[in-house]
Parts: sequence; C-alpha cells; structure tokens
Amino acid sequence: MQADVLVNAPGPLLITAEMRAAAREAPGGWLFAVDPHLDPAAEVPDHGLIGAWRIDEDGEIGAEFRANPDYRPSPVARGWPQLADGLDRTAQLAASGYTTLDDVTAALLVHEVAYLAAADGVAVLDQDGRVNVFSTPPPPDSRVLPEGALWRRSTGRALASHLPGGADVLVNPGRWEALLPAAELAARASGAASGEELVARIEEFLAGELDPHALHTAFCGAHVFCQAGDTPGFLAVEEDGDRVVPVFTSLVELARFAGQTAWFSTIGQELLDLLPDGYDIVVDPGSSHPLRLLGSATELRERDPR
Repeated sequence: MQADVLVNAPGPLLITAEMRAAAREAPGGWLFAVDPHLDPAAEVPDHGLIGAWRIDEDGEIGAEFRANPDYRPSPVARGWPQLADGLDRTAQLAASGYTTLDDVTAALLVHEVAYLAAADGVAVLDQDGRVNVFSTPPPPDSRVLPEGALWRRSTGRALASHLPGGADVLVNPGRWEALLPAAELAARASGAASGEELVARIEEFLAGELDPHALHTAFCGAHVFCQAGDTPGFLAVEEDGDRVVPVFTSLVELARFAGQTAWFSTIGQELLDLLPDGYDIVVDPGSSHPLRLLGSATELRERDPR
C-alpha cells in the first residue's frame, strides 16, 4: 500500500538509518524531509518541507531528491544559536518566516530592551530615521554614541511613549532583524482597537447592522491618526462655514487623502475631548466609507466629505 512518510532530516543529501527504516514501511510512497524545527508527527506547513525522495516498491529510497522551492530554513536549520530570550527567539522565527511581525510586536511590549535616548528621554534615530532596540546592548566600544545620548532600558510598551513621531522600530539590527511599524506598536501599547476594527464597525453601521451608540463606543476606543498642524495639535479644516477635523483609521488612508505629511496618533476618546466647539469629525474622507461624527458625539451620519 502506497503511503508517505515525514521525518526530520539533517539535510537534503544526508540519509540516516532511521530514515531508511521509515521508508521500508511505505513502499511506493514519498519520504518527506521535514525541517528540524518542526515535529513530523504534527501538521507540517508546506514551507517546513525541505523536499522529498521517491520510495521504490521495495521500500528503498531513490537517488533523486526533489527540493521544495517554497522551503524556509528555520533558525535551527540555519545553525543560529538556540536562544532562551522570548524576544530574540520570536525575532529569529519571524526573520526565517516561521512567525509574524505581530508576534514580534507582542513580545517587544513585554520584554525589556536597550535603546539610545537623548537627555529628555526621547529615543535617538539612526541614519535611516528608525529607533534601534537591542535585547542586549552592544559592547560600549562597538559604536560611536551621538553627543548627549545614553543607553536606556525599558519594556517596549514603555518605549512606545518615547518614540519620535512616525519612527519605526528596528529590533536587533545586524542580527535577526525585525522592523516594526510605529503605528502598530503605538496601537498595541495603548491597548486600543485597530483601525481595521473601526472600519469594520463603520461598515456595519452604514449597512444598518450597528446602532449609533455602539459605533460611538467603537470610535472612542479605537486608535486613529490625524494630520499634524503647523502648531502643536491636529489640523482642522474650515470651508464655507463647514468646520471639520479629518481623522483616519490608518496611515494608508491618511496618505490617500493628504499625501506624505506630518501626523500623530491618538485614541478616539482623547480626540473628542480636544475637539473645538463647532467642529465635527470626518473619518477617512475620500474612502469608500466616509463618516461624519458630530461634535456632540451623539449622532453619526454618512456623508461625502468633499
């Protein structure tokens, strides 16, 4: 009876006695080599298969090895050191395609990292405008520090409040790097709902499936983006007596409306608290789901904000 066998393999050109024994149990099938990071007895994703040998009818492994073009070598297969630190380990897995950047962000929030900061505590940017963070600080003589900069340590959650506006975070540069968007880190640090969740609630409201109070609650708890004005605060627009503050559920929607511009992020409730008298909020103007929130925050209605 033809069957397939999955086994951990040291490499595509190495066949062990255990592999030959497994092949004899599946004549006419395939012997799949599984990345050493994974358990062959569990469900193995396609990218965890190194490749396969054909097994002949006598249970012998054929000479030809068919490599899997979608294979992603894990940290174990790459020979990277086995790390106990949760952030380092998660960054390794993300760099090799075995987990997501969302998982790295979650690990960063709860792990302590080192970063360079100015005297006022704000993180220092590298030459590419990013904030570099390290599980372990580099040796003191390994880099020239900017004047006045010092090494600081904090959790990623605390670091989020010290990021210069719009600066992304690069975890462990020069090793198994992970580049985390500033907006995502800020949203996760605040515990706020994502912009995608707010868009989903807006679409439910426009379809008549959500009442105004529930949408107001969703807006108050959501992470949103605003275009920064020339002075501290958000940009307000007044035209023909119509006064609004454009608010965006993502940086993509902000760029679609205003192009590349200065921005800041906040929580919906905080924005409502700062809203000047006589102004309304327009969520995602120019999108397929523009919505106007009256300044009283008690009514919502669909409106073309143009």
